[in-house]
Amino acid sequence: MHSGFRWQLDAYFNIAEVCCSRWARAEKGKQRATKKVAIKTHVVGAKGTKGTFHTYVELQRAADALSHVLAGLGVQRGDRVAIVMPQRFETAVAYMAVFQMG
Repeated sequence: MHSGFRWQLDAYFNIAEVCCSRWARAEKGKQRATKKVAIKTHVVGAKGTKGTFHTYVELQRAADALSHVLAGLGVQRGDRVAIVMPQRFETAVAYMAVFQMG
């Protein structure tokens, strides 16, 4: 890497806010039937490939729900949480939930 490289981050940067929350808030404010897709999953089966789409609002709602469950179990800001899951929508939910807790 370049020796002069520095991250330009605010003092209170939260990656969940940048990756999901701000997009979900923007979508909630719109009255459109179509929402921005955050994640597209592909399932390959005998009948071909099937795609499933998840919006930022869906991702944020699921992450909020998981954050509340984790907080109820005693997980707090600064705790270490291991996530060992395959690359699925639920994995993104788990990461956003933990990241937004701090």
